Amino acid sequence: MYCPASGTFVGFSIELRSNYNYYNNITVIKFDNVHYNEGSHYSPSTGIFTVPLSGLYVFMFNVQVRYKSSDTSQLAYVKLQVNGISKALALVQGIGHLTGGNAAVVKVSAGDRVYVSTADERDRYYIHPYRTMFSGALLHVI
Repeated sequence: MYCPASGTFVGFSIELRSNYNYYNNITVIKFDNVHYNEGSHYSPSTGIFTVPLSGLYVFMFNVQVRYKSSDTSQLAYVKLQVNGISKALALVQGIGHLTGGNAAVVKVSAGDRVYVSTADERDRYYIHPYRTMFSGALLHVI
């Protein structure tokens, strides 16, 4: 997104393209298919967006999960984090292929690290490719 105050574009839109990824611990989700990454501030190898300019940003994430048939805990938490601090949480609960997501407008500083991670090491589920996305854009420089 273009920010008139700074005269720059900052934004990204990415999806998980890898085959089913089974998560059974707390980890950063590494979205690997970049649709848009203006400024190259999102790293597919780490799953982390490094904030280039202090300001107000909007972040959105959407995750589709599928549980293993043997799992009794059919509950998945996924969260948006800034430097390890949770800013938004999505909960997916039930049987089958389920989708959850959230969005947040967050004030961040240059150098902050923003990412989506699993949130509970007791959760055990597959994350679907192609239906799992993470996006962000600079709204205003502060």
